Amino acid sequence: MSKILLVGDDWASLERLGAVMEGFGYSIEIILESVDVERAIEADSNISMVVLQENMPVLNGYEVADLLRGNPDVSPSLPIVLFVHEYPPYRKLEGAGISEVLHVDAELHDMQECIIRHMEQYA
Repeated sequence: MSKILLVGDDWASLERLGAVMEGFGYSIEIILESVDVERAIEADSNISMVVLQENMPVLNGYEVADLLRGNPDVSPSLPIVLFVHEYPPYRKLEGAGISEVLHVDAELHDMQECIIRHMEQYA
């Protein structure tokens, strides 16, 4: 079964987001430490998407995406979605290898469309 990895430092919002994604039929895993993302992906071959919160201690969402894109053991086509409070400049996203950006206040149908689109492309 495809699994979505949720990464951030706000447990409550990740849990809410995870419940929404489980409602769409996906399995989820939540990680609170950005530095543990690579290890989680390498340990679980079912991870088909990574969803990052923008602002996290140690490594922010852009840095985690950049780290994943630079790891030869992580598929370059793995979708990475970033949840933001303000939309960043396109150049910043492109440089980090982020697949898509969603605003933290995105509508449920926008989240669902994003997930379905990227999960279908990755499958």
